[in-house]
Amino acid sequence: MKLLDWLDSRSGYRAFMHHALYEPVRGGARWAYVFGSGLAFLFIMQAATGILLALFFSASTQEAWGSVWYITNQVTLGWFVRGLHHWTSSVMVVLLVVHMLQVFAYGAYRAPKELAWWTGIGLLAVALAFSLTGYLLPWDQKGYWATRVVTSIAGTFPLFGGMLKSTLQGGNDFGNLTLTRFFGFHVFFLPAALTISLAVHIYLFRRNGVTPKWSRSAEELDRTTEPFWPRQLTFDAVFSAFLLAIIVGLTLKNHGAPLEAPADPSSNYLPRPEWYFLWLFEMLKFLPGQFEGIGLMVFSALAGLFLAALPLVDRSKEASPRYRIVHFGIAGVLAAIIGGLTTVSMWRDAHDPAVASRNALAEAEAKTAYRLAELGLPPGGAQDLYLNDPRESGRKLFADKCESCHAIDGKGGDSAPDLTGYLSHEWVAGLIKDATAPKYYGRTKVNGMDPADATPEQISSLADFVLSQGGRAAAPKDGATLFDEQGCAGCHSLTPGEKGDGPNLAHYGSREWILGAIRNPRADVYYGADAEMTPFEGKLTDGELDDLLTWLGAPARLEAAVPSQAPTL
Repeated sequence: MKLLDWLDSRSGYRAFMHHALYEPVRGGARWAYVFGSGLAFLFIMQAATGILLALFFSASTQEAWGSVWYITNQVTLGWFVRGLHHWTSSVMVVLLVVHMLQVFAYGAYRAPKELAWWTGIGLLAVALAFSLTGYLLPWDQKGYWATRVVTSIAGTFPLFGGMLKSTLQGGNDFGNLTLTRFFGFHVFFLPAALTISLAVHIYLFRRNGVTPKWSRSAEELDRTTEPFWPRQLTFDAVFSAFLLAIIVGLTLKNHGAPLEAPADPSSNYLPRPEWYFLWLFEMLKFLPGQFEGIGLMVFSALAGLFLAALPLVDRSKEASPRYRIVHFGIAGVLAAIIGGLTTVSMWRDAHDPAVASRNALAEAEAKTAYRLAELGLPPGGAQDLYLNDPRESGRKLFADKCESCHAIDGKGGDSAPDLTGYLSHEWVAGLIKDATAPKYYGRTKVNGMDPADATPEQISSLADFVLSQGGRAAAPKDGATLFDEQGCAGCHSLTPGEKGDGPNLAHYGSREWILGAIRNPRADVYYGADAEMTPFEGKLTDGELDDLLTWLGAPARLEAAVPSQAPTL
């Protein structure tokens, strides 16, 4: 024991341990006092797992998603550590709210514990800031769009909203500076703020002691007072183990934390903030547009003012709720508004087909991104991930450039031809049968072609003949004759470059023909001045056009999309 004696003579650790373990707990150990220790335990977990994750994370929009994917799929137990970090964050927010409700119910904010209450409010704000800044770091679809929603909400505040949004984003654009700024706050400023606030909070709590339940008499409290060790410490340890079991269970059930496809600012993603900010998102729906920012700011300010002023305005002589009816009423209204809006938002999303469709699409895109990442991340980063698969690259190009007017498989606009099965035999046969149908050109100015007065067999032969011009089908023996007899030759020329009243069908359906129609649909050999489609000459590279043709020529369901060689048209 000489070593311990030497250490104690230099550090005084025995006195410190005695002070920590034998602090009197007035009224004895209670389960109601475990929440603060549980939060300290969660903070230690967050710090430990966060340090491990930071060893592998790269804070740039080019590499962030790839580094998180690497942690999740390549680092030994990386998925588990990331899952612990992710789920601890949500549990921490819940426990903070529960702890504040317990402190409020017991009246533990009253003199002389005002400072402890105010530092507790600060800890809640820091924890929410932790969640907000950490959510963006994977730079995936959900984190990207959820953070954009929150920063957009902040930007609606009058007077300082624009400055607040710009500060959060690191400028006017939401990009690499936003990510590095959030990372800086997440790993430097906020941990420092939380450490200092937590240390001050624990000091103030220890200095003033616990606040027993209002129903116990002073004589009973004095009689049952006992040291922190062993019973209260045991209660705290059991509760911390219970929290750890919940977090480990969530991590194992979900195999870590979710990671959606890489962030795509041009996508039609349906944004939602994280659950603890849903009430803000839902409140916007109840406020008139011009009052959104003012309404949110006023409500948030009043709620914060009530919490901050509570120790100053509560002058009741007793801690019993019956002496604090007004305060309980105001707190109940605030809790009902926030909880009600959160519940309504969750219920709406759970019963909204658009949200269900978005979730299914996001899940499918994430699976595809995972498969493509296994082939190796491109030098350009996760944003170039889909270049590993021409079909996926083409799908994203179609969604970005074409989907507002054209549909494939029921998804997209209806102001231009439906491209489901584009240039298949069935698609061309339907076009010949009635080009004015809404599925084809009925909703466009290019609708002058009369429905064919022909039998189904003749229409089928005509479709094969037209497709044979581009080598997509074998020419039927009677194709040329039918083409003349049905009057097709009067509008459509089969001679390359020759102008007609309708599109020139020389090489129809070939790569060259389709590329020409995309690059300049208003050319005389295509649809002329009536074409409403924007020419894409110079707007897409040859590689992008090839990928788009791959998607148009072989549209496949996302879940079936696997890396493969592009089929030829």
